[in-house]
Amino acid sequence: MSSADPISEAIRALRKDCSMTQVEFAAALGVAPASIHRWESGTSSPEFEMIVSLWSFAIERGSLSSKFFAEFLSSRTEAIKPLFDAAQLPAIKAVDSEVGSLAVDKRQLVLAYIRMLKQNTDQTADRVMRLLLEPWTQQPSSDSKDSKPRAKKRDKPQ
Repeated sequence: MSSADPISEAIRALRKDCSMTQVEFAAALGVAPASIHRWESGTSSPEFEMIVSLWSFAIERGSLSSKFFAEFLSSRTEAIKPLFDAAQLPAIKAVDSEVGSLAVDKRQLVLAYIRMLKQNTDQTADRVMRLLLEPWTQQPSSDSKDSKPRAKKRDKPQ
């Protein structure tokens, strides 16, 4: 694939590997034939989701072009990973602030619970903890120290 646009070349190679015309290829992908023409000529590029579909299509048909789609997708996901990390930063800061404001003994309990969740070895303890914490998970966060969780009313067994 020697073109300056590897995606254009990969799309053309995939279509040819499948022995399809542009019209047949477009029908298989659910797009207009003009889209295939523009993608192969490099005058436009498919959306990210379509490139994922093309990669999947290439894998299903055993086309060697799948490696070019994989490389392209890998390079794009690495490029946007910092955006995903940045989106998580406010939540991480909020957790850090909440845990940091606890007394040492309570922080140790939080850390022990985190270790339990990460190890995921004791399912009974996990279920018990989830039941105990359920009233607090539905409540909006509040800085008020006297806010108490509202326990859900449970039906009595008959």
